[in-house]
Amino acid sequence: MVAVGSARGDRTSILDLRITRFFGLGGNRRTAAFAEFFNVMNTVNFGNSYVGNARSPLFRQPNALAVGLGDPFRAQFGFRFFF
Repeated sequence: MVAVGSARGDRTSILDLRITRFFGLGGNRRTAAFAEFFNVMNTVNFGNSYVGNARSPLFRQPNALAVGLGDPFRAQFGFRFFF
């Protein structure tokens, strides 16, 4: 027997951030510098990836990260030109 909702996994916690600064180049031309930060709090998200064999000594231990959500902190920087 299992409890209702026992296979839902852990809650997910993600915080992404983007900062943009625009610079005028004269006329209608301008450029933007930006920085993007992903998983700012560097939270590990396992989702529902646990060992499910109750006889295993690793029962209910995480065995993988949630796909697309378990990535560690990352940052990227870039420029964009408007004309």
